[in-house]
Amino acid sequence: MLTSTLIIVIILPFVISDDSINTYDYTVILEGHAFEGWSYELKNIHKLNCLLECSKKSDCLSVNYNQKDRVCQINKQILETSSVENNIIQAPEFCYIERSKYTILQTY
Repeated sequence: MLTSTLIIVIILPFVISDDSINTYDYTVILEGHAFEGWSYELKNIHKLNCLLECSKKSDCLSVNYNQKDRVCQINKQILETSSVENNIIQAPEFCYIERSKYTILQTY
């Protein structure tokens, strides 16, 4: 018996910027899902700080964020470079957020 799974992708672009020279664009890919195989976890952290932590790491490509428990899981992969069926799990409390672009701004 063949079964299929429908995954709905929600794309909501937003920009994280601190007052330093770096600006990072992130896109919310999947609400209620998480990427398995995360590298490390930060606890008791706000979503914006989670994304800023990711932006500081050149190998951070996405995060799983649990707003209720304030948990940030740093991922070294994105959906595009892995098998969706094997690496994305349903996790109602999480939001999978992908780092989509890196820009260096000149400040004077």
